[in-house]
Amino acid sequence: MGAYLVHYLREQAEINGNSWVNVDDLCLAIEQVCGPTDQEKVYEVVRRGIRDKTLYFDNADGRIGLTEYRRLEENLADEIARIQNGSAAIPIDERKAKEVLAKVEKEQGFGFTEEQNAAIWNTLNSQFSILTGLGGTGKTSAVNGIAHVLREHNYRVAQVSLSGRAASKLTEITHIPGQTIHRLLGYDPESGGFHYNKENPVPYDIIIGDEVSMWGGEITLDLLRAVPNGAKVLFIGDPK
Repeated sequence: MGAYLVHYLREQAEINGNSWVNVDDLCLAIEQVCGPTDQEKVYEVVRRGIRDKTLYFDNADGRIGLTEYRRLEENLADEIARIQNGSAAIPIDERKAKEVLAKVEKEQGFGFTEEQNAAIWNTLNSQFSILTGLGGTGKTSAVNGIAHVLREHNYRVAQVSLSGRAASKLTEITHIPGQTIHRLLGYDPESGGFHYNKENPVPYDIIIGDEVSMWGGEITLDLLRAVPNGAKVLFIGDPK
C-alpha cells in the first residue's frame, strides 16, 4: 500500500500537475486499486510517511503530497521572489518604448489590443512576468512588441524552450536566436550539471521562456537559479 501511495502521488504531480491531493481522494484511489481497505491502515501508512519525511500533510486543508515536490515548489517560489524583488539592470524609457511599439504596429498592419498592451507594459515594468492564453489570443504578437522594445534598450535577450523546435518557433516572430534550456545553461554530460548556475549566472538581461507549461519543475528551477539579480524573466505558455 505504501508503494502505491507514493506512486499515486508522484503520478499526480508529474502527469496531472497536482503536487498534492485531498486525503479523502487518496483513500478512494487506494481502495480502487487495492480493494476495500480499512481507512485507519491508510492513515497509518500516511503517518509513517510523515515521520520519515517522505510525505507532508497539511492538517488545515487535508492536503497530502510528496515532500520532494513541496520543497521544489518552495525553492521555485524563493527564486521567483528574488527575481521579482530585484531592480532592473536597464530601466525602460517609456517615451522610447511607445515610439517602438507604434512602429511595430505600423509594420505588422494592426494595433495591439487592450489586453496585449497591458501584457506588454506589465512585462516591461516587472522583473518577473507570465504571459498566458489560448492559441490565437495574440501572445506572439505581444512578445514581438516586447522584444523590439528590449532590443532598442540594448537588452541582452535569451529565448529558450525545452526543445529546439519550440525554440525556433519564437525566433521566427522576434528574430532573436532561440535555444534549448540545456544549451543556454551549458549542460555538461559528464558531470550531469550546468556551466551556468546560481554561482555563475547567465550573461543576459532578460530570459524569455516559451511553452513553459511543458517544462518540468526541476529544469525550471535550474534556469531560475542561473538568472542574475537585476535581470527580467518572461514566461509564455498555454493554460493547462
